[in-house]
Amino acid sequence: MKKILLLLLIFVSGCTGVFAQQFDYGKIAPHPRLLLPEGGEEAIKKAIAEYPPLAAVHQRIMELCDRTLTEPPVERIKEGKRLLAISRIALKRIYYLSYAYRMTGDKKYAHRAEQEMLAVSRFTDWNPTHFLDVGEMVMALAIGYDWLYDSLQPDTRRVVREAIIAKGFDAAKNTRHAWFYTAKNNWNSVCNSGLAYGALALFEEIPEVSKGIIEKCMETNPKAMVGYGPDGGYPEGFGYWGYGTSFQVMLIAALESAFGTDNGLSQAPGFKKSARFMQYMTAPSGDCFCFSDSPVEAECNMMMFWFAGKEKDLSLLWIERQYLDRPDMPFAEDRLLPSLMVFCSQLDLKNIGKPKKNFWFSRGDTPVFIYRGGWDSKEDTYLGVKGGSPSTSHAHMDAGSFIFERDGVRWAMDLGMQSYITLESKGVDLWNM
Repeated sequence: MKKILLLLLIFVSGCTGVFAQQFDYGKIAPHPRLLLPEGGEEAIKKAIAEYPPLAAVHQRIMELCDRTLTEPPVERIKEGKRLLAISRIALKRIYYLSYAYRMTGDKKYAHRAEQEMLAVSRFTDWNPTHFLDVGEMVMALAIGYDWLYDSLQPDTRRVVREAIIAKGFDAAKNTRHAWFYTAKNNWNSVCNSGLAYGALALFEEIPEVSKGIIEKCMETNPKAMVGYGPDGGYPEGFGYWGYGTSFQVMLIAALESAFGTDNGLSQAPGFKKSARFMQYMTAPSGDCFCFSDSPVEAECNMMMFWFAGKEKDLSLLWIERQYLDRPDMPFAEDRLLPSLMVFCSQLDLKNIGKPKKNFWFSRGDTPVFIYRGGWDSKEDTYLGVKGGSPSTSHAHMDAGSFIFERDGVRWAMDLGMQSYITLESKGVDLWNM
């Protein structure tokens, strides 16, 4: 009996790993504690000076901020069952404007961010029946609250704080709406990340509530990490790696900046290897292996810069470097673009070498094999093959497919994604399993 109990203990410990640890809440960093500590702006300015392509990214952020100065705040307008488009506009505006204020010290950016924060705080709710909308909205307000803390009016801080608690934390108590806690897909990463940002931002004011949110995140978020195992293949494909993994990285980076550790989240099997999966998913033509609801055209994934730093492997940025050299560079999840500047400020980007191998494979829920004839020409040969289960998230009854390119032509293809709204508006029930 003792042997059985010992084996059971070992098994449970192996499943939970270091996720069972608690953070040292007494040593949480001061504001600003999310991603970019006070003084971090100088490292970004240095990176811009040393690597000119970053100047174009910075300019893109600043230009959007200047346009936003003359635009009204967002309104609570749903599209079908979703408020997500509004949450994403709010996140983009507040994050960009907060960045602009920290980089320039110009209070017009902080003031405009404050207007946006007050507007969304006064919404009746953030549409908790589709909790992604809540997750992104809480992250938006948390970044503004933390990055602009000293410049916000005390009454603004109160309004924002009460909104995050009532429309974010309290909404997550409804288990019917907060099913993401048990999910193994991108919903878990996005919603947990947003709520954790809120808890970190408000920690001084509501420490016990914040601890509860953070510990619930650490208890449930590892479910989303299982999908990366064992080799880094992501079962939801290129597009949803860009979404789910972006927010997963945002979560990990915020925990590290606030506490100096993520308590092992980033050590989940396959997670850091998934950056190589993403690199090989981009074909020589510039399109991607677009299974599982992915757009056909590949985009720059800014989180690759975080992975390159963690792995100390700049070859992961071989394709991303080419994007940065383009004036029309498209970015996946571009509302998080200031994160690229934060992560690049910790890298020496002047010597990015090409990958050393021409093939990659992974096992897991959606096994993948990729062969690439080279890394320098749009005419290189490319073969991508996937297996898997038709019941995997976003699989659409696809148990296997392949694409093939040669001489710049995609001879066999996956058709990619179609907008949910175009189908739902015709009465198609996409969610009836």
